[in-house]
Amino acid sequence: MKKLAVLLLLGCGAMPGAYQYYYSDSAYGFSGANWTQIGNVTTDANGLTGGDVVSTVAVPDGTSEYEVRSTLRIWFSGGSYTQYLRANAALTTYYSVSLASVTVSGPVCTATLNVNKVVSGVYTLLSSSAVGCRDGMSMRSVYYAGFILVYIDNLYVGGGYDTSITSGQPGVGMQPSEGGRMTSVSLGVLDRTVPSPVNAQSIAVSSFATRADVQWAGASDGANGIGIFQYRVFRDSVYLGERFTPAFTDETLSPNTTYTYSIYATDFHFNQSNPTTFTVTTTPASTLDARRVGVRGAGAYWGGLGEQIDMASGNLNYSVPLLKAMGRGWSVPFLLSYNSQLWRQETTQTWKLGQDVGYGFGWRLMAGSVMPVYSSYWSLHHYVFTDATGAEYRLEVNTNGVWTSREGTYVSYDTNLRRVYFTDGTFWEMGAQSAGVEDDAGTRYPTLMQDANGNQVLVRYKTGIYAGWGDSSARIDEIEDVRAVQVPFVSPVRYRTYAFTYTADTLPHLTSYTNYIGTAEGSTYTYSSSSLASPFNGAGFGTTSLLQTMTNTGLNVSTNFEYATGAGELTKVTYPYGGYQRWQYGTFTYTGSRGLREVQNRYLLKAVGAAETTYQMPRASGDSGLSVHSAGTVQDPTGARKDWTFRTDASGPGQVLTYKEKDTDGATVRRQQDFTWTADATGRAYVGSVVAAMDGVQSKSEQTLDVYGNVTE
Repeated sequence: MKKLAVLLLLGCGAMPGAYQYYYSDSAYGFSGANWTQIGNVTTDANGLTGGDVVSTVAVPDGTSEYEVRSTLRIWFSGGSYTQYLRANAALTTYYSVSLASVTVSGPVCTATLNVNKVVSGVYTLLSSSAVGCRDGMSMRSVYYAGFILVYIDNLYVGGGYDTSITSGQPGVGMQPSEGGRMTSVSLGVLDRTVPSPVNAQSIAVSSFATRADVQWAGASDGANGIGIFQYRVFRDSVYLGERFTPAFTDETLSPNTTYTYSIYATDFHFNQSNPTTFTVTTTPASTLDARRVGVRGAGAYWGGLGEQIDMASGNLNYSVPLLKAMGRGWSVPFLLSYNSQLWRQETTQTWKLGQDVGYGFGWRLMAGSVMPVYSSYWSLHHYVFTDATGAEYRLEVNTNGVWTSREGTYVSYDTNLRRVYFTDGTFWEMGAQSAGVEDDAGTRYPTLMQDANGNQVLVRYKTGIYAGWGDSSARIDEIEDVRAVQVPFVSPVRYRTYAFTYTADTLPHLTSYTNYIGTAEGSTYTYSSSSLASPFNGAGFGTTSLLQTMTNTGLNVSTNFEYATGAGELTKVTYPYGGYQRWQYGTFTYTGSRGLREVQNRYLLKAVGAAETTYQMPRASGDSGLSVHSAGTVQDPTGARKDWTFRTDASGPGQVLTYKEKDTDGATVRRQQDFTWTADATGRAYVGSVVAAMDGVQSKSEQTLDVYGNVTE
């Protein structure tokens, strides 16, 4: 699927409310006057094992519009699980929704969802799609005004449209299989109550020059409603798409402009509320976003042992190099990388910005990714390229389908070939796309990486949650490089160098990676479940998983991670022999009452029994009147300092202007660099000159770059 400008990630809707089904069966008998059995119906203590039944219980409202809900136990591959709509008593005419071709492989379950029409025994396929499945899943089918709506665990996964069968009863069926059971069935009338509109007073807006973040309190579907499924979002009467949680981001706006948004709440039976309309006025172009994650090529960073503290934004990037996929004279590093700016405050509102895609809250393992952003349901606006550290670059210059950036990166994305190109001749084929209910649904990841000499690295990814096909999540499954060995007992023939295993949870998490080439690379991982809460006001945000330990399996030594209670901010890394780094965060409030979390103090213990050293990072008090920091400082225990100053206007926020190293008196400058920035023909900024002074000796260097980052002078 695609990623809309409003971050329209396919996800679960709200759980149904107090809706009451008119008939339920535990699925152990299906006998008596309530069911007509078709053929041989078999059950056991775990539920329906085979055969078909049609309900004889009259639909209370006298219509043939209703919902069928079943709970499925899926243990092994095989069998099929079917729900019938508008079926006659002989089961020769009906609509059917069937979960077929069920395949269970370790923690991954995939299937094919078929929606059929059968009239007098003649089959017509209305739709077919690959879906994910799990043991204990809920499958729901709804017939409403010709629409057949199918949900798996409250996620809409497919359906069809047909009106030729005008009446009939609900039913269920199982193709005999030892692999699973249908353990319960519930039948419910169609909910015809319109949900309440979104409460306008609950809408909170955080606006920037080209972006608006919006969130609100979930709408109500009434005391007996089926529950809110999604929110439909319009901007100036242009349909943006659906959102399955009460929040969206629109990052395709213009400065100093007022936009009118409308939000409609829709329930699982497709009743839609009246719109809630509100306006958003973007800020001037000079109002900037101080949040900056990852490690950017033109940024200013300080730290060691895997840490990079952004002196402009205060973000902590902590990266662990796990492995290098090798070619002949070429390698591709894969980093497990964490970024600390997971939250933002806007007056009294908290915005959770962090994600968990299978490596723990705030952590990512990848070489890079590309995400499309849309300005309307069908109109592509730009792409976002993210590197291995999490640094994000907007690709907004489109030349015949090749997208490039005006920011500090020279990558290009060719949408015609789905390839990311680098200036050294390397390219990535972005063949994996996260889907289902993944936090990053719509994002593409590289499946083939090739250098200028033809060396290749292949990457395969796990199936996304409820996606139903491989290469549909950010979770790496296998890496194959020039050293790969053949996987035994697998057809067709496949090779791999590294393999990754994950938990069997609803959101799988990395538990280990191993190599197949006899090297020492390999690690195991543990996690803890934690409640999430705003670091600003304590507001709850559900639960998440936190990465706790990483153990090198070759050496049997562990690195431990600790976090701030509730917020998920990494506060301490303890190394195998007792040394550690730790960080203290604070909130810095910029103009407009916008607060971000940033590192204020860093502590280091080099060895057990040694003294802990403290590094302070004060900020200029005048920065509270700005939208980004103007300066950054590191002061070590000796009194020596490192000082940076940054540009704060819209032409280059965060660009380093000066860097000074000061003596232990905190005043005497031992070394200084002054930077002048210029732009290439596309408007991409780079350092044009550096004037350096050290111990009274001054030097100057200058350069001119072309649009590909090559030095021409």
